[in-house]
Amino acid sequence: MRLLALRGAITCDENTKSAIESQTQRLVGEMLERNALGHDDIVSMIFTATDDLTAEFPATAARALGLGDVPLLCARELGIEHGKPRCIRVLIGGSIGLALAQREIEVVGFDASAERLARARELGAVGSIAASLDAAVAGADLVFLAVPVGHIARLAVAAFDAGAAVVTDVG
Repeated sequence: MRLLALRGAITCDENTKSAIESQTQRLVGEMLERNALGHDDIVSMIFTATDDLTAEFPATAARALGLGDVPLLCARELGIEHGKPRCIRVLIGGSIGLALAQREIEVVGFDASAERLARARELGAVGSIAASLDAAVAGADLVFLAVPVGHIARLAVAAFDAGAAVVTDVG
């Protein structure tokens, strides 16, 4: 698992449902294959399409590849005059925890939800689980906060108070 994020693009010959579906599936399929990625390596996908592609949502095509439970989002590409016509772009996001674990960097998880912690451990995104924020950040060189934006300030202060050297967020 090397993924933090990947981006790719493909064009369609025409604005039809079948063209958008086939080209989106080709793009996503090739990106996953070339990078040896599976379903559980993907955290989310953001698709954009140019204004001249209106017959289908690219995310609908991705769902048909078995990605229906992965968060998918479609947006409109900027209408730049010299931009590529009939273009679909995708940004595939991965897990910081999985990427660090793959590099054999210790990842300690803490969450108020035992269910989320168990899932993170099952996926290999955390190597061990801490019983408290203080225990999770004790001796840490770097702390990532992956929490709703409204909780970042409070938890960042708590992490610094517990001795964390560097705190950043992914929110």
